[in-house]
Amino acid sequence: MFNPMSKVFLKNKKNLISFLFSCRECLFYTFSVFCAFRVFGQERWFYDLKYLWTLMENYETKPAQKFLYLVELSWYLCGIVRLYIEPRKKDYKQMFVHHVSTILLLGISYCLHQLRIGVVIYTLHNIADPLLQAAKLFKYCGSELGATLLFVPFALSFFVSRLILYPMLCYYTIFFGPGYQRKLYYKIEIFSMGLLCLLIPIHAYWFYLIAKIAIKSIRGTKKLEDERSDSEDEYVKPDKKTK
Repeated sequence: MFNPMSKVFLKNKKNLISFLFSCRECLFYTFSVFCAFRVFGQERWFYDLKYLWTLMENYETKPAQKFLYLVELSWYLCGIVRLYIEPRKKDYKQMFVHHVSTILLLGISYCLHQLRIGVVIYTLHNIADPLLQAAKLFKYCGSELGATLLFVPFALSFFVSRLILYPMLCYYTIFFGPGYQRKLYYKIEIFSMGLLCLLIPIHAYWFYLIAKIAIKSIRGTKKLEDERSDSEDEYVKPDKKTK
């Protein structure tokens, strides 16, 4: 599907695999964010976290909402497989922990019929990704200006969604969630809150990499480039001893 596009737009054929990866990621995350706002956009809790854990007894999950939720869960499950079979980047371990934690959070919230928090989790994770992948595509096509113009809003949206709104989600879950309301936390809820908080330092680490890219670009010492090593010859090869 994307191979014909690469023949027209791709500047350096060495970046073919990365170009195809970014096309796939950009398409899915754009579709994901659009559907999230289309399907859940009418819900008050989707925009205001104060209502995330209120009126739960009157909330009925619609078939379209459940279907979209399962699509997202399937994407992250496939992501674990992709991490193993595709060339590894330097943040492979962080990405693996991130994917496993997200899968567990989405799975637990689905089993407990708490789709609200799962929807907010994956929307906050996905909302900045279309801009990142689009910036990479411009870079691979030789347009540094286009990559820069998209990287700036990506960095801002990543900071707001992952380092402001996501910690707020953790706060409202811990201090206003079902466990807090009943004055009793079940073990599965404690485990879930631990997973929620575990993602915060990973987000902080990724934003540190983003800031490094931005600083180098502003200083003119380096073009916009993925600090995790995004060129084909810089992937970290799997350790044969672990196989």
